[in-house]
Amino acid sequence: MTTDIKEKAKSILTGSEGFSQVSDGIYILPAQGNALAVIGDDGVLLLDSGPGGSVTNKMIASLRTVTDLPVRYICYSHGHLGYNDGVAEWLEHNESRGEARPVLVAHSNCVRRYRRYRETLGLQRTLGRMQFPGMNIRFALAEPDLVFEQRITVPLQGRQVELIWVPSETDDTIALWMPEEKLLYAGAAFPGTTIANIGTPLRTQRFTIRWAESCELMASLNAETFVQEFGPVITDPAEITERLTVTASTLRWFRNEVVRRMNLGMNEHEILADMTYPETIDKLEYMKARYGAPEYIVRDLYREENGWWDRNPTSL
Repeated sequence: MTTDIKEKAKSILTGSEGFSQVSDGIYILPAQGNALAVIGDDGVLLLDSGPGGSVTNKMIASLRTVTDLPVRYICYSHGHLGYNDGVAEWLEHNESRGEARPVLVAHSNCVRRYRRYRETLGLQRTLGRMQFPGMNIRFALAEPDLVFEQRITVPLQGRQVELIWVPSETDDTIALWMPEEKLLYAGAAFPGTTIANIGTPLRTQRFTIRWAESCELMASLNAETFVQEFGPVITDPAEITERLTVTASTLRWFRNEVVRRMNLGMNEHEILADMTYPETIDKLEYMKARYGAPEYIVRDLYREENGWWDRNPTSL
């Protein structure tokens, strides 16, 4: 049973693509989810460095089968642990080749997140053991060198690469957009294998409408290639738009339905008992309750507008 739990925890965080080519000079590297490597004229931009150890070392080995150019940028898709615990391996790799240290790029909220993680390190270790039993979480927090607020263009020669703030699962999530290739990497803003992970029982709030707005922003880009955090690469423009807009409209539906019931005086338990969810949640692969869950979203929406009191006087 313990082995099953460990394997399940690992499988949830494994991307579906493995090492694969997305288009000319753009590759997926298997990390914690799908990491991305963009090869320019003067070097490589990475989106996520992996969890470290053997996984990150395999990422490095895979990259070196397709290019010998130095890694110039490592961009953090978001600040959750595991996605960029492998920065040290990449820095050592560059140093061993006599190359300059890559620039670490993240959203400005990542700095605040890392500060909070350090302050609550004991709690974070406890939560990590509960959420992913048997997994070794390194807590290797490499501070970014360059941060931004809304949007930034990364000066990778021969490529137009933009990083866009898309707050969603975290308040520091970024997407990568390549307008010439019309390629969008959504990172934590679009898992591709589960309904949005809002209302997680162990973690801080993830605001539903904020996530919907980020999906709408990404849909407005009219991408033709869509790299999801965990799911497969999508190359049908109509399907890309549909995935993003259906997710956004579903999240807005959750907000409307929960608010309507709150306005009728229902408490959290009454709302949960009264909810009937759209059929799309069971039918669409990217909306199924595999990691996130509809009930979690309801609870988080309720928590946005209410305190901790359960309306029972004996609880006060």
